[in-house]
Amino acid sequence: MLFFNTFKSRLILMAGISIVSFLILGLFFSYSSSQAQELAELKYEVTNIDNSILQLRRNEKDFLSRIDLKYQEKYQNNYKKLETQLDRVTTKLEDFGIDLTKVQNLRTILEKYSKDFNTIVEIQKNIGLNPKDGLYGSLRDSVHNLEALLKKDNNYKLSTDMLMLRRGEKDFMLRKDLKYVGKFDASLKTIVTHLQDEKLSDKALAKKFLENYKKDFYNLVEGYKMIGLSSKEGALGEMRDTIHKTDQSLKEVLESVDSVILKKESQVRFLYITIFVVLLSIVSVLTYVVTTTINRKITNISHSIHDITNRKDLSKHLAIEGKDELSQLAKDLNYMFHELQTVINDAKSNSLENSSISHELSTTSLQVGKNVEESVTIIDSATQQTSEIINTIMVAIDDAKKSKEEIQEANGMLDEAQSEIVNLTNSVHSSAELETELAQTIETLSTDMDQVKNVLEVISDIADQTNLLALNAAIEAARAGEHGRGFAVVADEVRKLAERTQKTLMEIDSTINMIVQATGSASEQMNNNSEHIKELAEISTNVKNKIELTNGIVSQAANVSDKTVTEFESTGKNIDKIATIISQINSISTQNARSVEEIASASEHLNHMTSSLTTKLEQFKT
Repeated sequence: MLFFNTFKSRLILMAGISIVSFLILGLFFSYSSSQAQELAELKYEVTNIDNSILQLRRNEKDFLSRIDLKYQEKYQNNYKKLETQLDRVTTKLEDFGIDLTKVQNLRTILEKYSKDFNTIVEIQKNIGLNPKDGLYGSLRDSVHNLEALLKKDNNYKLSTDMLMLRRGEKDFMLRKDLKYVGKFDASLKTIVTHLQDEKLSDKALAKKFLENYKKDFYNLVEGYKMIGLSSKEGALGEMRDTIHKTDQSLKEVLESVDSVILKKESQVRFLYITIFVVLLSIVSVLTYVVTTTINRKITNISHSIHDITNRKDLSKHLAIEGKDELSQLAKDLNYMFHELQTVINDAKSNSLENSSISHELSTTSLQVGKNVEESVTIIDSATQQTSEIINTIMVAIDDAKKSKEEIQEANGMLDEAQSEIVNLTNSVHSSAELETELAQTIETLSTDMDQVKNVLEVISDIADQTNLLALNAAIEAARAGEHGRGFAVVADEVRKLAERTQKTLMEIDSTINMIVQATGSASEQMNNNSEHIKELAEISTNVKNKIELTNGIVSQAANVSDKTVTEFESTGKNIDKIATIISQINSISTQNARSVEEIASASEHLNHMTSSLTTKLEQFKT
């Protein structure tokens, strides 16, 4: 039981009990959920039985309406499934201890229902599943034989009686009403009477066929009576009563299952509440015991500490009870009080020493403060001189930068001028070449003009000859008289044309002479211009060479200026660093002066606090 002496072990016990309680509740909840699930499945199975019964009734109705044995087969298959469902329900009811009487009663009713249905099927087989089968087939054969015989003898009277007889048969087959059997009997008496009076080739055979038809019809009526002429008669009525019993029986089974479900739910709820209350009570009692013990010990320790604090008596100790955590805490507090008692004794002796040391420290700090103030004054003077040097260097740097910029600008302008001179030289050379080519072209043109003049002289000779021919033609036309008048007109027009041609040639020749003269003058002037342009090209080349030389000198000056500015900037930065260092020294010296003052003030305060601490430490009893 030593394990439960500590609060930790007790709390672990409480936690363990709580966990076990939750596990028990969880397991119980799982068990109850499983039971509820199984009961729900049981109820579902019972409901499915109702659906299966409805499926059986559907198969029954299909067979009765269509008279097809495939629906009997479906009925049998669904009935087997229903028996399997009943077996499962019976097993589950046995597992839950539910009375099986109602289920057995339902099984008995369903067996009776299956037997009734099979009986109806057998009766229907005897009656006939189609018009050519069973009693109905025999009836049709008999009536067809009689009708064939009557038709053979062409006896329309008996044929009419036969139609009335068959009408009664069809009415009964369609409506299943015995009044139509009476009509059939009346029609039968009529045809029997007429059969006695009428002449037939084989009257005995006709009577035999009629007797067979009568016998088959009555057998068919008896068959339908066995099945039931309505849903409340015969085998149908009995089957209907049986199936109605299944509804009540199934309802009783469902009520039984619902009753068990409610009972199980009530039991589970009661057990769940009981277990919860018991476990909660156990945990509550343990919690109360543990908390009461902890509270009592904490209160005792608190009162003891309060008493030591009020009396300032560190020689007293806390009472130690038991071996739990609070007892260990009291033991640790007693050790702490003992250590605190030792510390306070040491503090009392050290406070006196601190007082004398703080006085000496205050005196020394005042002397250091004076020395720091003198160094601050010297550093201030050096800082001012450094600032003046920096300002001078900065002005020189600005001037050097302006000179550098101006040199760079002049260098740029020289580069532009050099580029323009190069372009001008190229343009001059191009112009000289063009002027030379143009002069050559004009000389060629002048030569071509001379050739044109030669051509014009040839044309002028042709025009003179044409004029002479025109005169000769006019003379000949005059000699011819009236017959040469038309030719005279033509000769006159040719003469006029020749005169205009000569006149035009003279104008062209004058114009060409002027062009040749102007072309010669232009060619000469262009040759002179070409010479002047060549001289200008040589001058431009010389100017370009001089500009290139000047540009090189300016570039060298710009590099020297750039180097000078860089050196000035480097010197300025170095001096600025020196000024910064001096400023930092000045700041540090100022801070030292303040620190010395603070040290002096702290020393005074320390002396005062030491005296106050000594006074307070004397209050404690050690």
